[in-house]
Amino acid sequence: MAIESIEMEGFRSMRDGFWKLKDINLLIGENGSGKTNVLSAVLYFYEHLTGNQALKEDLFDVWNPLQNEVRIRLNYDMSRVRAIANHNRGRGRLRYENFYQKILAVSKGNRLSVEMRQQKDGGIRWNVDYNLRQIIHLLFPLYAVDARQVELTDWSELWNLVGDLLKLEKEQTVQVKTEAKTWLASSEKSMDRRLQSLIEILEAQEIGLASFNPKQFAQAIAQVILDGKNFRTGGRRLGSFSNGTNAYHYTKLLTEILRLSASNKMKEPIVLLDEPELSLHYSLIDRLSEDIFDSSDRVQYLISTHSSRMVKDVMVRGEENCTVEHVVLKENYSFLRPMRLFTPEMSRERIQMTDSYANAYFARMVVSVEGESELELFQNPYLCELYPFLRRVDFVKGMSNRVVQNIISPNQRGYRTTAFALIDMDKAVEKRPGKNEFVLKPEYFSHREQEAYFFGKKRRETLGARREIERMAEKCRFSWKYPFFSCEDPNFQSWIQKIQRYLEQYGTFAFSSTLEGGLITKENLSLFRRYIRESDVLGARLAEVERLTARFPAPGRLNYLRLVFSGKSDYLMGKKQIQEENRRLEAELYQTMGIVGKTSGWISEWMEYFFRRQAQDLKWKGKTFPQFRSWCDQGINREFLRSVFQMRFPELARLIHKMEMTFKGEDGKI
Repeated sequence: MAIESIEMEGFRSMRDGFWKLKDINLLIGENGSGKTNVLSAVLYFYEHLTGNQALKEDLFDVWNPLQNEVRIRLNYDMSRVRAIANHNRGRGRLRYENFYQKILAVSKGNRLSVEMRQQKDGGIRWNVDYNLRQIIHLLFPLYAVDARQVELTDWSELWNLVGDLLKLEKEQTVQVKTEAKTWLASSEKSMDRRLQSLIEILEAQEIGLASFNPKQFAQAIAQVILDGKNFRTGGRRLGSFSNGTNAYHYTKLLTEILRLSASNKMKEPIVLLDEPELSLHYSLIDRLSEDIFDSSDRVQYLISTHSSRMVKDVMVRGEENCTVEHVVLKENYSFLRPMRLFTPEMSRERIQMTDSYANAYFARMVVSVEGESELELFQNPYLCELYPFLRRVDFVKGMSNRVVQNIISPNQRGYRTTAFALIDMDKAVEKRPGKNEFVLKPEYFSHREQEAYFFGKKRRETLGARREIERMAEKCRFSWKYPFFSCEDPNFQSWIQKIQRYLEQYGTFAFSSTLEGGLITKENLSLFRRYIRESDVLGARLAEVERLTARFPAPGRLNYLRLVFSGKSDYLMGKKQIQEENRRLEAELYQTMGIVGKTSGWISEWMEYFFRRQAQDLKWKGKTFPQFRSWCDQGINREFLRSVFQMRFPELARLIHKMEMTFKGEDGKI
């Protein structure tokens, strides 16, 4: 590990940043969060470490005019180079004795901090002298690869690395030249005569050549021995391959040369990779990840990436030499937060880790849901057109899977993304079989110890609320009606609402019954029945369900249709439990419950029917979704349609409103 940590202050969006490094270091986050600014700070530091590059004025904090200074500090781990220096001195290799002594003198404690400061309208000040900065540049060279700017069919820059790898001492260079001249004079006399004639012509015209430096001389030798200068892959020109293939081979060759150099020289190369996954197929991203891991014993990597595949590869490997830093932009400033990788014991998390789960780490908001039905709802194009922010929310299936929650939970993994869970109420409370009693499930009411330390409003909304919920569960016996256990008891409704508000304190939104209950409501029941009649969702059983529905008053109709569509009654009872506790339940009713499956596509059909019907009532004349989208953008159509949606789907609209306010960073955070 070359760089132990990086400190940045006042550099563009980095008001005060700290990055503790290992061998492989990933920066992840949304576009515009500031990942590139972090890499740019390191690159700017190196550009001025020994060079005389033009100073930049666009690197200062634009949001704070009083901040007139940029500070970048790199803390180097000198333990390996100190060990090599001591080893070589111990074996009597004294040619570089002064160099070794300098290293040992400036790096007491195995650490060396190098800091640059630049003020507005001023130059750069360093905390160490130029000679020491030259040594740092030699020991810890930096190589930056921006996949968007690499010339993918011209790899001539790699010859500089080859020259550095193979360069000879001055005496060795003289010896090679002498032996070459001797060979020409003795074996190739004709060529030697022509060469001497060329030398005489140049001397007569007083024309000379700039001498090769050791690196250039080594390049020339390598090109002669390798029989060429232009790189090819598989015997074919680079131009005959795709950008992705060339990008992969270029990066792989770069890392292999650097690894070879670090193995033979007192060097610890650092590679900056900015979005190396561009143009790469998943298979090449996997191979690139493997190459990075294989060379990380000699090369340190600082990588900015949007690739969920690369993040997954790093998370699955779970090596101790990796870090993943999540970058977020908050109030115009970038903040870095180290993520927690999987521990050695988390083998199930490694097995179940997928690209889809890794996508959550890049999201602005993550919502954990129970299954496909929720995904179908929140990815519905009509609903997303009504609430465009939904397109930028990551909905992840696996709410009831503890392993999945360990993978994607910001609290578990330590990344800064707003997240909450969406559940059916029966996941938090459960009716006792055969009894008119409910029990609270401990996984959602397990905060007893921490709540004891809360104060004020937070204490009332958690500890006080939970105690009231527990008392009601213990003492209340709510009323209900056969045959579906329909419940209009105001005490039960109040209890459910208290549970919802309590769970929201811990980032969980619970439907008062189930998702189906949020979609089939008393406010939209008549329209939903119309949808049933005008669609083919019930097929040949339409008349039967219509006849049975008409037998019941409004609460019974509502609960029956929820059960037909694989939901539960408002008393949180499903088909099987209702049959077990209502022995008089008619077989005809029982057999129609659940005939429409959760993943049959009815949710998408119902949403499309609802939105198209409401838009038509508002004089929309179109027939296609693009026409609906254009109509929404006109005047107040979208806002008016929202108000209708809020009336017809009150619970679902409340959830989406809370999500939207949280997404925008406004009051309403769950």
